Amino acid sequence: MDIDRSVKIGVLSSLVAAVIFLYLLDPLLTILGRIFLTLTGIASKQYLDRLYSEIATGMPDFGFYAVGTGMLILLFMIVALAVASRVASTNTSVGPPHARGSKADVLLVAFLFFLFIVFLADGWVRLRTVSTFQQHITVLAPAISDLEVKQLQADFASMKGKGDYDRLQMRIRNLARSSGIALPENKLYPGF
Repeated sequence: MDIDRSVKIGVLSSLVAAVIFLYLLDPLLTILGRIFLTLTGIASKQYLDRLYSEIATGMPDFGFYAVGTGMLILLFMIVALAVASRVASTNTSVGPPHARGSKADVLLVAFLFFLFIVFLADGWVRLRTVSTFQQHITVLAPAISDLEVKQLQADFASMKGKGDYDRLQMRIRNLARSSGIALPENKLYPGF
């Protein structure tokens, strides 16, 4: 039985594509994936350290946070409505079904949504960190010396990153345990 020339070319090109993927693209994508994950881990650690360092500078302005959140919601809604109206106008015209919305529109809405989530999480972490620390110091203050309270507040004000916050929370928990005081739950890190 004679194999058609087009079948031979198809089989040969499939084998070449498989070899190229296995020996060239797969290792390249694996390396790029690991680099991306490493860079993302470094960036998130740097972000958290910066966040806790900024929290230590004092009471954040939560009025700005509320106004900023409102403006982000408004911007997100305007862009989403503009994209939706553009998609609706494209659907009524004659054209291919893939022209219902460009990839740039989808990427823009996804990016704005990502920024919105990051902004909300940033403010929430700031608020919870400051309020939980103040609540724990208030509950613990009658059982420890004024000097110890001042030392805890000074350590909070001089935080450089999340590691400093974690060590401070552990110290507060140990002081409460040794004084027989049950602290309210840390809403930022339940079970801490």
